[in-house]
Amino acid sequence: YEGGESSVYQEISHAYDILKDSFKKQVYDEYGEVGLESEVKQAATRQRMKKQLEHVSVNIKLDLKECLEPSSRTVSFRRITIDNGNMTTSDVEVEVKLPTGLTNGQVVKVEEEGNFIENSKTDLLCHIKLRNHPMFKVQGFELLIERKISFVSALLGCVYTIPTLETPEFQ
Repeated sequence: YEGGESSVYQEISHAYDILKDSFKKQVYDEYGEVGLESEVKQAATRQRMKKQLEHVSVNIKLDLKECLEPSSRTVSFRRITIDNGNMTTSDVEVEVKLPTGLTNGQVVKVEEEGNFIENSKTDLLCHIKLRNHPMFKVQGFELLIERKISFVSALLGCVYTIPTLETPEFQ
């Protein structure tokens, strides 16, 4: 043999690798070994690009009162751009429109403002984090307030004025 037993084993292993994968077999049947080698390189490049294609995530911290009305925030992040196989990064700022009624943990998606890879663009995912409020607690979409009342008031009933986010004078 040319190259000994190990090269025969490598050839058999390589042939088996092609035959067990229907896609590789199709590429081999159409383009031969050269096409297969090219396809393997392209697959490795696609895998690397796929990792880069992940969406960009940023956190936006909001005060509870900021959730009452639609607003916008400018977020900064590092964008990856791949064009013709060349990768560059740049610091960018994107204005994000925030709808009314956001709550902790919600995600606001800005389409096609993440990374730019060849002819594809990923999304920018803005994760909402609410700052703690001195009076209110947020549970899902509900605002909770704790109020201490006396035993007598609990038994006989009482009337309390409950403040809202729009009436801070009751704090």
